[in-house]
Amino acid sequence: MRIDHRTHRQGAWNNCWFRAALDGLAFQRPEALTSMLQEGPARTFVVTFPGREPHAVTPDRADDAPYAAALEAAAHAELGDARTPRMLSYGLGIGLLTGHNRAGYTNALGAGFAPLYITSKRRWLRRQLENATAQRRLMVLGGSDGKWTTPKLNWVPPQHCFGLLEYEPSVGTARVRNPYGNNDGIPAERQRDGYGPGEFWVTLDELENSWCGLTIEDE
Repeated sequence: MRIDHRTHRQGAWNNCWFRAALDGLAFQRPEALTSMLQEGPARTFVVTFPGREPHAVTPDRADDAPYAAALEAAAHAELGDARTPRMLSYGLGIGLLTGHNRAGYTNALGAGFAPLYITSKRRWLRRQLENATAQRRLMVLGGSDGKWTTPKLNWVPPQHCFGLLEYEPSVGTARVRNPYGNNDGIPAERQRDGYGPGEFWVTLDELENSWCGLTIEDE
């Protein structure tokens, strides 16, 4: 089974919290996905999330990678309707896929993701992203609600989660993926060689000005 985040296509509109984390895990630690998937005949899968009971699923979507569609179906079986209030936790997908805790940061007040007592907020953010990337930890951006933090990039949809795949220190930008997995609305100059569908780069200033939630998998 070949794990490739570039083949992922989000299905349900309301499960970006899970698909954003799935993109990150496939990008950073594909072997972790292989270990929780058992493929059977006729597109059937048994999915076992860390510390959870197995789910036998048969994904019915042809536009998505079969294993990704199976994980999506298993997540729905495990947690139910993604529109419940607990989905306000952008990092829930990280917990489900890894079994690890995560740290959440908000920029709802427009002061940046760093805790209020941090004086050098941009340096703090850069360090968090650098460390998470180096340690292959997952990162998810929680979409703006259009009230507290309206995206400053008009082609970034609000009320949507994105996978923060990695920090690119040589150019000082973050590599981000829309879990829908298409290039709709993304300016061509925002893509680099090696990027897949739905991927683009943003500066740290643009990152803080266009998303109101950041969740990072714990070490």
